[in-house]
Amino acid sequence: MNLIGFIFFLFGTLMALITAINPRFVWSITESWKATSEPPKTYFMLLRTAGILGTIFGLIMLFFISFTL
Repeated sequence: MNLIGFIFFLFGTLMALITAINPRFVWSITESWKATSEPPKTYFMLLRTAGILGTIFGLIMLFFISFTL
């Protein structure tokens, strides 16, 4: 179970890191097909903030999971 958790959090952390680095790319993959125009800059700022928080959370969880492997 710990290996599965490690893989899960590794994937999530990588996705959060990609979101933090390039939120416009993540939006274009996940949401652009539903929109007729680009969202405001505030949306990308919130998406980047969520990516940063997700990356921090993922790194903390990976740190604790690595001790139980």
